[in-house]
Amino acid sequence: MLVQFKEVGRGKLSWKAETGELDYDWMFRQVKTAGVMSNGIDFDYDEEKQEGNIFVGGFRKIGTFSVEEKGAWFDNDYSIKRSREIQQIEFLETIK
Repeated sequence: MLVQFKEVGRGKLSWKAETGELDYDWMFRQVKTAGVMSNGIDFDYDEEKQEGNIFVGGFRKIGTFSVEEKGAWFDNDYSIKRSREIQQIEFLETIK
């Protein structure tokens, strides 16, 4: 699926990213790459509208996101494999 992040963080960054599954860990990593310093990141998501909000500290809205496409229009296996490779690289960098 393709997720559009809109005006995230102080820099009001916007970008699109692909994922095989919309889950907290993936969303957290995406928001952290936008320079959000807080580790208290939360999300809400309205499945009917396919839109959600990004919060820090439990209440302060710092951006929005929407799911633009659901389904396998891209190679899910490659995307998931690539995501795992990135996770492994990030893990290795943290234990150096």
